Amino acid sequence: MRIVIDSNVLIAAFATRGLCHEVFEAALGNCDIILSEDILLEVKTKLTGKLKVPKKQADEVADYLRESCKIARFRKTGSVCRDKKDNHVLWLAESNTVSYIVSGDKDLTLMRSSGRVKIISPRGFWEILSKK
Repeated sequence: MRIVIDSNVLIAAFATRGLCHEVFEAALGNCDIILSEDILLEVKTKLTGKLKVPKKQADEVADYLRESCKIARFRKTGSVCRDKKDNHVLWLAESNTVSYIVSGDKDLTLMRSSGRVKIISPRGFWEILSKK
């Protein structure tokens, strides 16, 4: 299964040892995780800005994500989110034929889907992985 994990889930996965961390770890072993340079930049920016993580550590997180996940490009498609800053997540998913976008962003999760791509919360995705 191919998935996109949104930056907010990745940030939570590396900042705490809660549900998002468990979802990320489980996805590593069961899915092809597709990310973009935009998502990596957002992760690094939020880790160093909001969470005050040292730059070196944020760079290490980005390097780990590059090694563990597929970094892909996207093309702009017709799908749009009410928050334009989230459009790149939709475009990445649609351009790379994924099954799910895993996100905690309400602007995305309220959409529930974009084309054939389902948009799901970390809890919802955890439940899917638990059934495997």
